[in-house]
Amino acid sequence: YPEEDLVCLEVGTFYEQQDKLEKAHEIYQNYLKRVSPETRSNPDILLNQGVIYAKQGKLDEAIDYWKQTLKCDPHYGIAFGNLMNAYYDKKDLSCMWVFFELGLKATPVPWKNYENIFQQAGNEQLPDFGPGFLYLEEYTKTHPEDAQGYLALAQVSNQLGDKEKAK
Repeated sequence: YPEEDLVCLEVGTFYEQQDKLEKAHEIYQNYLKRVSPETRSNPDILLNQGVIYAKQGKLDEAIDYWKQTLKCDPHYGIAFGNLMNAYYDKKDLSCMWVFFELGLKATPVPWKNYENIFQQAGNEQLPDFGPGFLYLEEYTKTHPEDAQGYLALAQVSNQLGDKEKAK
């Protein structure tokens, strides 16, 4: 990435970690005003701007930035996870599942998307998990070396009340 991108990201992240969200927001906004959307190469700045909006309770703005992140990098798994969590928080499960399915197709390690959903959902059982569960089962069959995939499958099985499969 260009040096300007990295400096912006480092300074913005520093302020974000210090819980100085307004200052981080200002850093990112100034950068985004200077760099045209066509030349943006670092999706992390867009992603982080979305995170700041989410922390401020502005989910619609956060969603917009995470969608911009995916325009910059269509395989950015964290952006898919953040979009799923945002739509879950908005109680828009149909949009959550759209980004879930898109994320499964676009990201190299789809179990992370399951992890995001169940971290967000707590102990609740989500409706219509069947297709995603089947995909995760298929993923573990085709990627037997991925221990995290099996762990996610066990966690999902446990969440869904299938203790035998969770073993």
